[in-house]
Amino acid sequence: MPDETEYICTHNAHDAESLTLHMNNMARDGWELLTVDFAIRGETGFHTFFWRRPVSHRPESQPGRSALAP
Repeated sequence: MPDETEYICTHNAHDAESLTLHMNNMARDGWELLTVDFAIRGETGFHTFFWRRPVSHRPESQPGRSALAP
């Protein structure tokens, strides 16, 4: 039976510093970026990210992490 996969959608402001931090944190937690919906309103907008990872990779310190958490 193949491993189960979990999916998550996150949002992040269109800001280079917070964007880099968000991307690094998600990658560190084992998430693979599937696609990005870029900020529509430019500098005042936000990006929407769609991620996936194997359920078996979920860090024990973050069970049930909110789908909208940065």
